[in-house]
Amino acid sequence: MSKERFYTTGVAAFVNLVEHEIYEGKSTNNYSVKLTLDAEEAAKLEAHGVMLSDYKGTPQRKFKSQYNIRLVDIDKKPMSPAAVTYGSTLRVMYELGKPSPVYGVSPYAVAIQVLALNDLDDQEGEF
Repeated sequence: MSKERFYTTGVAAFVNLVEHEIYEGKSTNNYSVKLTLDAEEAAKLEAHGVMLSDYKGTPQRKFKSQYNIRLVDIDKKPMSPAAVTYGSTLRVMYELGKPSPVYGVSPYAVAIQVLALNDLDDQEGEF
């Protein structure tokens, strides 16, 4: 993994910052956040060899870490990971892993800055 750090900004699609992500009923032993990206941010990641997923024509990428991801607010003050919800605008600091011929380069989250919280109540959401 390189020690050079990069930044990207996007909208939170999936947030697993309080507990490890669960996949097919098992813990991945990773904290993660999946961002929906605009074309410019997507192009920056792809230039580093990071593969993106596509959701309804919009690029997305997951950033993960085995360790707690440092989380700060817009004023760079620490905040609780429980406050971050779907739809919040986040700026992720990440490092790049080693390239894989199958999976491309993995971005590992180092820290997240919350630029705007999406305050959902029980009556809101995507469904």
